[in-house]
Amino acid sequence: HIVLFFGAGVGPGGVPFLVAELLERGSLRHLLEDAAQTLDWPQRIVFARDTASGLAYLHGRGAIH
Repeated sequence: HIVLFFGAGVGPGGVPFLVAELLERGSLRHLLEDAAQTLDWPQRIVFARDTASGLAYLHGRGAIH
């Protein structure tokens, strides 16, 4: 459940950006907002648990996200 992170930078106007691997089904946000996609509750719970686990990992290392 790891997305490869390539780097980060600051674009024109001081807008920050991240560069990560391209995901086959797009971003989680697009997946959740797409009415044509159906996610059952067990899959939604897996997403929530994985997200919480990832944030706990970052917080445990003092990362700013």
